[in-house]
This record gives sequence, C-alpha cells and structure tokens, in this order.
Amino acid sequence: MPGSGKSYWGRVWASLNGIQVLDLDTEVEHRASRSIAAIFAQDGELFFRELEAMVLVELIERSDGVPTIIVTGGGAPMFHDNMRKMREAGCVVYMSASVYLLYENLRKSTANHRPLLGQLSIKSLEDLLVQRRAVYEMADLKIDVDRITKDTFAEIQKVCIDRH
Repeated sequence: MPGSGKSYWGRVWASLNGIQVLDLDTEVEHRASRSIAAIFAQDGELFFRELEAMVLVELIERSDGVPTIIVTGGGAPMFHDNMRKMREAGCVVYMSASVYLLYENLRKSTANHRPLLGQLSIKSLEDLLVQRRAVYEMADLKIDVDRITKDTFAEIQKVCIDRH
C-alpha cells in the first residue's frame, strides 16, 4: 500500500546488505520522461499499468542472477499478472500496515502525487486496501511495518531462501 515504507526500507536493506535496489515507479517515470501523476492525467491508468508491467519485466530481467530488491508501487501486483511474474522471479514481501499508519505517513509526505488516492482519507485507504488485500496476501512473506527493524531483512532473507 502507498505509505507503507516500501521505498524507504528497500533502500535501507539494500544499503546494509550490498544489494542493488530498483524502484519501479522511478523507472517508469524515467521511461516516460514525466511523473506518474502526469502519465495518469495525460494517458490514463490503463496506459500507466501497461508501461508499469513492461518496465517490471525489464527490471526482473536486468536483475537476473544479481541480488536485487525491486520496490513496486502498491498497485503493481494488481495488474497484468504482475504478482505471478514477481513470485516466479523471486520472493515477494507484503509490507502490511494499518490504515491509520498509512494515513499518517501519506499525510506527512507527498500524497498529492498519488493519483489513485484522490482526497486522502482513512476511508479512501480502507477502500483501496479492501480492493487489494487478496492479491497482497499472495506474497511469500507478510511483514508488519509497525514492527520492522533493520534486522528484519535477515528474517526476509531466511524465509525467501527457504521458499525459493
């Protein structure tokens, strides 16, 4: 979900462990030469999701054989069979957070550049989570962001090595 700390923790874990980190949203913006908000506004969500899926496959291929954390946007697993592709490529971690924590994190950050949130509210986040939860639960590992520490990466590595 947006505001769960995916980008932050991905960078922290990558830095601590000498692993490359690739951010799907950043790569999509680079490819399109504009922000995600601009892509949504000019071309719509369908175009964005198609571009996102294409770039995801490219990132997976680029990281083949190299330890990599690919940070995706919260909607990426929902479209174009992306969750299956991610699970086949490696270990998928669901960063779970309460809607109240998500709300506070987004309120403090740049929530205005997240086109699917519209007017940020607890209700909009609850609705989005209800829509996405079943797909998120397909992840290999669920991490409660309220309990994350820098040592959580060791737990993720162990579970992912055991499962893949």
